Amino acid sequence: MSRDKPITKMVVADNCFITMEMQKLFFQILDLSEHCDFCGDEDEFCEKIYNIIRLELLKPLNLQSYMPICLILIDPDMDGGMRGIKAVKSIKTFYNEVNLSREMKFVEPHIVFVTSHSI
Repeated sequence: MSRDKPITKMVVADNCFITMEMQKLFFQILDLSEHCDFCGDEDEFCEKIYNIIRLELLKPLNLQSYMPICLILIDPDMDGGMRGIKAVKSIKTFYNEVNLSREMKFVEPHIVFVTSHSI
């Protein structure tokens, strides 16, 4: 498997409508919106990540990206209960489980916590 495969996806998760719309606009301006998935809660976020990885695993090995998701932007305090952090822990566990049986491991995405909540 070649390490020069294109990076495929970015996932943004935030339950604040205004923040989500601003992030969508930002990615449109950068002409990256076709590579982005936007999620409004932690369950949708986790399911989106799982599906992206599962679809990548269905591809022939020589067509798989080593980094199917390059970037995650997530609100750590989704719904006021630190659910964003719990969702990231779940995703990290999923990556570890998937990589156990793979010779060429998937590289975990870069994770950036972004919030519009005052601290």
